[in-house]
Amino acid sequence: MVDGVKIFAKLKDFIAFKDKTGIQFSVPANVATGELIGRRHKSNRNNYTYTHKGKFEHYRLTVLETHNHKNSNNSVSYNLFIEGSLHKNYFGGKNYQRFNFHLLQNEINHLCDRLDLDPHQCIIQNLEIGVNVNTPFDPKSFISNNLLLHSTVPFEDYLPGENRLIIGRFARHAQHSVKCYNKGLQYGLRYPLLRFEERCIKMQYLSKYKIRTLADLSDYEKVKAISQIVINAWDKVLVCDTGIAPKDLNLPQKDRELLIGGCYRDYWVRLHKNNRQLFSKQRTRFKRLTSVYGKATMHSLIRKLIVDELALLLETGTFLPCAEYLHENAGWNILTNLVNCKIVPVSSDAISIESPQGVSSPETGSQESLTPCMPGYRPHDTELPTSTTPSATKLCTPRNIQPSDLSTNMEPSDPKDEVTGLEPMPEYQTTGEYDRKQAEKHESQEATILVGTYARNQSNWLIKRFLNKV
Repeated sequence: MVDGVKIFAKLKDFIAFKDKTGIQFSVPANVATGELIGRRHKSNRNNYTYTHKGKFEHYRLTVLETHNHKNSNNSVSYNLFIEGSLHKNYFGGKNYQRFNFHLLQNEINHLCDRLDLDPHQCIIQNLEIGVNVNTPFDPKSFISNNLLLHSTVPFEDYLPGENRLIIGRFARHAQHSVKCYNKGLQYGLRYPLLRFEERCIKMQYLSKYKIRTLADLSDYEKVKAISQIVINAWDKVLVCDTGIAPKDLNLPQKDRELLIGGCYRDYWVRLHKNNRQLFSKQRTRFKRLTSVYGKATMHSLIRKLIVDELALLLETGTFLPCAEYLHENAGWNILTNLVNCKIVPVSSDAISIESPQGVSSPETGSQESLTPCMPGYRPHDTELPTSTTPSATKLCTPRNIQPSDLSTNMEPSDPKDEVTGLEPMPEYQTTGEYDRKQAEKHESQEATILVGTYARNQSNWLIKRFLNKV
């Protein structure tokens, strides 16, 4: 749920910070003289600031070294800025998997431990809050044809990426912006995945939620409160239903014209510019007409998906059905559990294997697969390959299982064209070369942890492996 973030913290000793973290920083310098190039302050020409840039895993680090000269007093201050995504860093650069509250705590602890920071002193300057939802329709078609406005601001296209694809649209406000884009297209997934998020540029926007430092993101009630921001943002989104045929409806001429013109963003932009009062009335009437005569209420459908997904991300349960863990004193894998947001081995005396409700056990039943243990199972919980940060958990493929085998039972359900009226979801193509390289990468890792929910056909194999070794 919590994704991108910009953090500010003061450093007492920059040299000690570099020695303890081992992070290499670079600073502009004059090649001829070797003198550092700094920026002179306009308010005081005797003050200089030198910019040091570095990288920690998937975070970008900037340290501003400021030399203050006032009268005969000289002082030096070091300000650290951390930019990146908590979500992406936990999963090794990707953010299409679920990032629930427990995993958020793991990543915050990991970041503060490795950089020797106090979360209470890490001030948040920017924050992104979003959610990934599986849709029964093609997100690309929805974004292109149905997404119109957020409040009074029209959605604009993203700039083309490296592959020259425009994956979504955004609406920019003064203190925040709203983004809606095709996450499945971004990562070449085999199922439709839509991401909707709000980026808080100015923290005044979050002042009523009392989110100020990184420690506030460890407060469950505060995180639960800011999840409402995503729902409120979606409630202000205006969408149209392209499946309505106004000419075939017995409607007054003005309603028919509104249904036709309301499907174009330019119509709303001009109306808001010329007559804001009429804009509000027409928008309310447009929403009512689309909900009455549309094949499906697209806005309500996506809203329900967002609410359900947020409920899963805020679950307080532990989602570790089984795992691989290389013990310090043993060369074989044992089960692990999540205790106080840390992965610890489970004693063999305390282990009892229970069959999931309604599923036969491997010894007594003939059923071929086990239902994933995580509530509200979605395909993107098991999408591979994925890696994580060194100190966080690492999702990987079991050594005797090919990545291609995990695609079983992971295909999206058939698109319900009769419900949404949108185009069927195209099947994204993935290369076998990419899967092969990722499998080789996981094979070379010495200590790995298998967490999360795997494909259904592999659950029996994990349980049997553990029982044989016990």
